[in-house]
Amino acid sequence: MNIVLTIHHHLDINAGAPGAVCHLLSEYKKLGHQARIYSFDDLSGWMPEKAKQVVFPYFVAAHINQLARRERIDVVDASSGDAWVWATTKRKINSTLLVTSSHGLEHAYHLELLEEARQGNLRLSWKYPLYHGGFHLWEVATSFRRADLALFLHRFDLSYAVRELGVSPERARIVANGIPEAFLNLPFEATPAAQDAPVRIAPIASYILRKGIKYAPPALNAVLTRHPSVQVAHLGTDCPADQVLVDCDFTWTR
Repeated sequence: MNIVLTIHHHLDINAGAPGAVCHLLSEYKKLGHQARIYSFDDLSGWMPEKAKQVVFPYFVAAHINQLARRERIDVVDASSGDAWVWATTKRKINSTLLVTSSHGLEHAYHLELLEEARQGNLRLSWKYPLYHGGFHLWEVATSFRRADLALFLHRFDLSYAVRELGVSPERARIVANGIPEAFLNLPFEATPAAQDAPVRIAPIASYILRKGIKYAPPALNAVLTRHPSVQVAHLGTDCPADQVLVDCDFTWTR
């Protein structure tokens, strides 16, 4: 098959959604399919990131239409919000299957932000409703409604999309993220029996609000208060160490 994937990020094999799409591309090729990715890397380098977000669906539509004039495209697997322009315009001229894939439903994150703002944990910019809290949510909803197949990571996102966004339940499926084969069937180390054996905790996530930074540091601080020998390492924070350390009640080694 000839497969086109899209992701509204710069490609990074070690990042969350971009990494998942990169791995998916690799697996498609291993199976003998022809596959390619359109991403922010294909846009002009001078363009600001926020502009890339707005322009990307139009870029995707233009390039898929150009590609379709040269060769048959069997599947377009687009991240949420990427293919609404293409789906609305010329998609019906061929038999391409349009898949819209969620890497975490934007509407669920929007509701979480509103709740955090209500509780006083953050202050939303007046600009937020203009795009991310407004038009972009419409883009995502339109992408899912116009897809031949809508893929979600878990039951909550799927149920919300069907109930609130008008996604057809017959076209909605749950497909959980996989893990690399190198992590499969690894042996578990036995729990140390010694009383003074070190206990290590490793949160693995970018250090941002939607990954729980309002809740994880207080919980870890409470653990370290009771058990000072516990060792904690934040991995994949995508931010300077000082930004993490400022939330810690203890002096941590880098």
